[in-house]
Amino acid sequence: MSRILILYTGGTIASAGQPLAPMPVALFAEVLRTRGLLPPAAHCELRALDKPLDSASMQPADWGQIARSLLAAWSHFDGFVVLHGTDTLAWTAAALSYLLPGIDKPVVLTGSQYPLAYENSDAPRNFSDALAVAATAQLQEVMVCFAGQVLRGNRAIKRSAQALEAFVSPRCSPLARVEDGVVKLDAQALLPARRAEQALSERRTALLAELVELEKGLAAATVWVLCVHPGFPVAMLQAALSLPAPPAAWLLVCYGSGNAPQDEAFLAALAAAQARGIALLAISQCEHGRVEMMTYQAGSSLAAVGVVGGADLCLPAAQAKLVLLQARGLRGQALLQAMLQPLAGELVV
Repeated sequence: MSRILILYTGGTIASAGQPLAPMPVALFAEVLRTRGLLPPAAHCELRALDKPLDSASMQPADWGQIARSLLAAWSHFDGFVVLHGTDTLAWTAAALSYLLPGIDKPVVLTGSQYPLAYENSDAPRNFSDALAVAATAQLQEVMVCFAGQVLRGNRAIKRSAQALEAFVSPRCSPLARVEDGVVKLDAQALLPARRAEQALSERRTALLAELVELEKGLAAATVWVLCVHPGFPVAMLQAALSLPAPPAAWLLVCYGSGNAPQDEAFLAALAAAQARGIALLAISQCEHGRVEMMTYQAGSSLAAVGVVGGADLCLPAAQAKLVLLQARGLRGQALLQAMLQPLAGELVV
C-alpha cells in the first residue's frame, strides 16, 4: 500500500469558530481520527506548515515553503496531499507545478467549501478522494481533486464560492474522476512520461538547495494584475510609471480574444511601460478560448505597443508563472519569451 504525506496548510476544511479560522494541527488530527478519515500511521503522516493560514493570506513565499516541505519528504512517500483553502488553491497548485520540475509522484491539492465539522460537509469526500488520487502512481503531476474531479493543477480555476463543484478546468479535460473511491483515469489527458534522468527524484537534493534561494525571489517579485473594464483608470498606470521601481510585469486580463480599449492614453501608458522594460502579457477574461490578438484592431493595437498574448493561460497559472520566472531573474522580453514555453502543461502555444 502507498505511503502518503498529508500537508496541512490551513483552509476551510479544518476551520472552526465564529468567524471561521484554521484550527491547530493537533486538534485537526484528532477530528480526522474521530471521523475515521485518517489512515493508519503506517500508511500516512500528517504534517503542517508552521502557521496554518486562511488561504486568502497565502503569499508567493508560502508557495516556496510548501514546495520545500514536499521536496524534503519526497524520498519517504509515494504520494502527497496538500490541504489548502479554496480561495487561492488554484494559484498554489499552479506554482507547485512550476516549482517541482520533473515531478514523478502524485501531488494532490484539495480542501472543502464547508468545514469538516459541518453536517453534510464536502470535506470527507474530498479528503478521501485526494488520498486515493495520491496513491495512483500513474498520475505524476500536480493536481486539484474536488467533488470527484481530478484537474491539472495549473489549469484549474475556482468557479463558485458556495457550490460543492467549486473548481473547473475549462481549457483542459479532467485527468480523472473518482467514483466511490475508485480513480478512473483519462489516459489521453495525462502528460507524456518523462525520461528517468529528468525525474524529480533524481534531482531532489539540488532542487531543494535552489528553492532556499528562490523563496527570496518569490517574495520580491512584482506582478500587477489589471482587469480591463469600461472606464479603466489610465491614471493608475501613469502613477505606476512614476514610481522609482514600477511593477516588473503587468498581466492584462482582457476582453475576448485579447482586446482592450482603443484609448490613446491607455495605449501610450502601455508603450511607456514596454519602453521601461516592463513585461506586458495579455490573457482572456473568458473561461473558454485563447488569446488571438491579431483578430481585431482592439487587440492588434495592444500588440503594436509591446503586449504579448498569453495563449490559453488561465489567470492563476499566468500570475504564478510570472512570479516564478521573475524570481529566477528573468525580466522584460526574456520573461515574456519564457512565459510562452510550457513547463507543466499549463498552456498550448
